[in-house]
Amino acid sequence: MSRMKSFLGLPDANDKVLHLAKIMTVLGPLSNFTFVLSTTFYVIFVAEALGGGPGMYLQGMGLVGTLVVVQMVIQIALDYPTGAIGDWIGQRWIITSAGICYALSFIMLSTVTTATPFYYLVVIYVLSGLAQSQQSGAFGAWFDNNYRVAMPGDRDRKQYGVFLGRMGMMMQIVATASLIPGSILAVIISRAWVFQLQAVLAIVLAIMSFVIVRDFPEVEAQREKRPNMSEYFGILKGGVSFLFKYPFVRYIIIGSMVATSSIMVWGNLILFPMYYMYVMS
Repeated sequence: MSRMKSFLGLPDANDKVLHLAKIMTVLGPLSNFTFVLSTTFYVIFVAEALGGGPGMYLQGMGLVGTLVVVQMVIQIALDYPTGAIGDWIGQRWIITSAGICYALSFIMLSTVTTATPFYYLVVIYVLSGLAQSQQSGAFGAWFDNNYRVAMPGDRDRKQYGVFLGRMGMMMQIVATASLIPGSILAVIISRAWVFQLQAVLAIVLAIMSFVIVRDFPEVEAQREKRPNMSEYFGILKGGVSFLFKYPFVRYIIIGSMVATSSIMVWGNLILFPMYYMYVMS
């Protein structure tokens, strides 16, 4: 047990905190494995379907860009509302819903062919954006709310920060490693089969989240004191005002937004298509 505490960066953790940490160390890497499995060929698959067939992905990249924009708009528009709803009803419902939306998007994607109408792909990307808006920060919010109750002695949040750092490391390792089996399975079996596997894993993740992601009684009691939706929008308005009031905060937030957007565009529209062109050459 002491080795586990040391590995997780939680030397003073009690049983409640270890319970939370174990759930995070299982569901976090599993979610990364599930959703990153097809990353190396996801965009190429869609682009070839829109372009007219195998090898014709360049003809479809313009439409893929439109789909990515749709996905990002849905995610940005629903990120805050889904977070507020999670505070009201509990994050496990939001995490479970995200898994179901991912599963639907993957199972629909596995049926895509060159004859698939464009609006069908729009629905897929809308579902994906909805899933990402729900998953974004949901695990972290659940862990943070319950950690505050289970570990009141960690006032400076040092152990909390160490644990999140190590969790992030493990999740990135799993995400990177999952690219290899995903690509191999796509070559040996098919890309559509990998999407179907992701749909099954997403359902498994949703069921596991619904069963084991639970709030402590103290957290559930605090939920009754949560702000209503109008108060949430008041908080949002205050946050935006704070953003433009202090230049340092404004530049940090804008810089983070530009960096995140650039990474999304790089990963979705440039990196793997460019890599695919290199391999084909």
